[in-house]
Amino acid sequence: MTKDIEGRWAALTAQFPPSAPGRPADSGDDVRPGQVREAIWGRCEATVLVVGVDDDAAEVTVNPVSLEPGVADVNALVLEGEDSPLRGRVAIWPNVHATMSFIVLHDVVAELREDVTHRVLSGAHKTRAAGFGHGDSPRFGAMPLPASGAAIAFNRLLDSIDELALVRPQRSQTPKTHQTIKFPLSLSALMETLGITQAVAMSVIKGQRELTLDQAEAVANVAGVPVADVLAAARPLPDDLERELMEPRWRAVIRARAGTRGEAGAREELGRSAFALAARGKGSGRELWRQRIQAMLAAEDA
Repeated sequence: MTKDIEGRWAALTAQFPPSAPGRPADSGDDVRPGQVREAIWGRCEATVLVVGVDDDAAEVTVNPVSLEPGVADVNALVLEGEDSPLRGRVAIWPNVHATMSFIVLHDVVAELREDVTHRVLSGAHKTRAAGFGHGDSPRFGAMPLPASGAAIAFNRLLDSIDELALVRPQRSQTPKTHQTIKFPLSLSALMETLGITQAVAMSVIKGQRELTLDQAEAVANVAGVPVADVLAAARPLPDDLERELMEPRWRAVIRARAGTRGEAGAREELGRSAFALAARGKGSGRELWRQRIQAMLAAEDA
């Protein structure tokens, strides 16, 4: 997060301290409707309300949100009082939708109460009887002045939403790119190292056969490369592992490791490390990979 963004969030946090239920204790919770989240990619950032979740595709449908005073118009739904998850006004544009990848989602800022979420999603906000306010300006009417700070902030919010909606994950190894990864041993050296036939060795080099961890360690010792590199050349990351790495719960770790190579490289490295750790185990599924990533990170911190 840039210093400008950090300062902005610090100011907003001071102005709007959370009320119950407010910010969940664990911002790594599963993504679900009703969450107000930060969405960040590079220097682009926005606050969004999650209104729909496609877990298989790792995508969310969101509405723009503003926590800044005065940034609202007649199309904005304004939550305040007991309806607001923060001690201040929260403006939501329920008629502006965007689809975003999980990989741009960051911390949970707050979470709407279940009944408020239901009223927003059901369209109850369209009537004043629902108890929601709208962003009418008592001085300027339904819309802020074109060159006003509120109008500029709203336009920037929409621009950020558009940019964030374009971000999509880079899969670690598609079948096409997998063929370009060079196995660290030649065919004959692999046959000699593992004591396997030419046909089996060829299938390993082509990525058609999985190596056990013991086999990968033997190849790594002979080739003088990390075990994770051997596994990377022999087999793509499992889909379940790639999918788990898109979860916002790992975003802070990935951003901290990114450096100049970017988040895609850091996500790949984290996955390779978890993949190598998991090679001795059995089973599959995102929950299993989640446990192994947690175990790997705990071992690093020990």
